[in-house]
This record gives sequence, structure tokens and C-alpha cells, in this order.
Amino acid sequence: MSSSSPNTYVRPKFNEGGDLKLKESRHPCLAIIDNTRCVANDCEMQRQKSTLHIITGPNMGGKSTFIRQVAICIYLAHVGCFVPCSSAEIPLMDGIITRVGASDMQLKGISTFMSEMLETSCMFKVKSL
Repeated sequence: MSSSSPNTYVRPKFNEGGDLKLKESRHPCLAIIDNTRCVANDCEMQRQKSTLHIITGPNMGGKSTFIRQVAICIYLAHVGCFVPCSSAEIPLMDGIITRVGASDMQLKGISTFMSEMLETSCMFKVKSL
């Protein structure tokens, strides 16, 4: 995919400091869809300063795509692939935990907000194991 993409893919640099720096990252699947424009995004997380990002915005604003593209870049780097960025510094990671999507169980009395809180609680429990 990286060799036939119209966009730049780079070899990621791994660091031991724990900082994540993706410059002009893109979702790799968007490059193969005709007549689709994708805004490249930067993502920077510093180990002791920004270990959690809360992504907000309007419906259909690209929140899920941004979260997925960051996760895909990290995953591709860890399996030895080039990543769809202009530059990438990635720490060694033992897991990628995200929560994307909305769901509820109205018949069981669980609202969308409560469902999100339960899923987030589960993610924190898994990470602490």
C-alpha cells in the first residue's frame, strides 16, 4: 500500500523517552478512495504531560478517523511498516486502547453516556492488569 500511495510514507523512528510525534499523519485507507480529500493531522503526546487525549467535535467531523489513524500508524510501525506521515517518532508500546463509537441499551436502562463510562472503566481495568 505504501509504494502505490499518492501520499508520503516514512520509516518511523522509535524512541525510549515515551513521546509520540506524528506529523501530517493520514488514515491509509483514505488515500485509495477516489475523490476524497483528507486533512493531514499532527498528534503529539508527551509521556509525563499528555497521556490522555479527549477528542471532541461535531458529528461526522473526523474524530473517529483521527483516533483510528493514530492507532494504525502506531500499529504499522510496530509490525515493521512505513507509516503515512511526513515524520513519525513512536515509543515502544505494549498496547493501544481506544474507545470509538456510540451505543446504548435503552431496554436495559443504560444510556449512551453510561455505556461510555462502563467501557472506559473496563479499559482502565484491563490496562492496570
